[in-house]
Amino acid sequence: MRFSPYSRIIQQGIRAANYGVLPDYTDVLLDPVQKAMAEIKYGAKGTHQLLEKFRQRDEPPKAFYEMKDFSPFEKLKEQKQDFTKQKLEAETEGLEVLKVVGYHQFFDKSKSEQKKESVNFYCLRNPETKYEIHFTFENNEINFMNIGETVVIHLMLIFTQEENQGNFFAMNRLLKAFKRIFLDGANLPYAYGRSFPDNQWNVRKKPNGNGNWRKDVKQIKNYNNGKMTKNAGDKLTAMYLRCGFVYPAFEKEDYPTIYYLSDNYKKRILSDPEDGAWLKERLKYSKYEK
Repeated sequence: MRFSPYSRIIQQGIRAANYGVLPDYTDVLLDPVQKAMAEIKYGAKGTHQLLEKFRQRDEPPKAFYEMKDFSPFEKLKEQKQDFTKQKLEAETEGLEVLKVVGYHQFFDKSKSEQKKESVNFYCLRNPETKYEIHFTFENNEINFMNIGETVVIHLMLIFTQEENQGNFFAMNRLLKAFKRIFLDGANLPYAYGRSFPDNQWNVRKKPNGNGNWRKDVKQIKNYNNGKMTKNAGDKLTAMYLRCGFVYPAFEKEDYPTIYYLSDNYKKRILSDPEDGAWLKERLKYSKYEK
């Protein structure tokens, strides 16, 4: 099967989170040559240190910030670009754009160790519905279709307190505003994040007393043929697919990486017959795509 250029770049983005290219731990540790090479590569001495380096390498990147510390600010400049215009547009529409400084912990392949890096986290909030989108700006260094380096958005969290949950339309309206202002309006290709049905945030119980509905398997409508299918997996991921997110599904992930494409980026993909067919297949669960 030949992957289209667009599917390849998203696949590369997924694989970028997997640090290192060594085989299974056991194979490395039992082979003296591979073990010696690994010790040199990771600056480790002995099995214990090498295992610790493997653990650090395979630990996924993590973000740390205090939600309670989100506060107003003036200029929004990230990755050598000025998004202040987009910030003002959101505020004109009655939305709040807030900021907090946190940090990002990740495995630095060049130094073979965990590293912490200061990061600005942003919050787009609807003060009436209390729904929020937390995000950061990142530099995507993949030169796709000769567009050079480009900025993308990393979605950290779509959130509201337990007492405000259950309003799908309020959440989706905020998502649409986010796309229109910060993706389409800033000419950015996409935002991406992971779908976590089970996390530290409380979930509002259903009237029947059931707990975390997000983990339940969900049948979802395929709008290409009108039939119902179970392949959307858990209800949280199914909800995002309904909203227009794309799940490339190249490899099995416990917490799927999903993408929210800008209109311009979708047009690029749809302009090619093969790529367009691939995207239409990926968008078949979106209630808002034609």
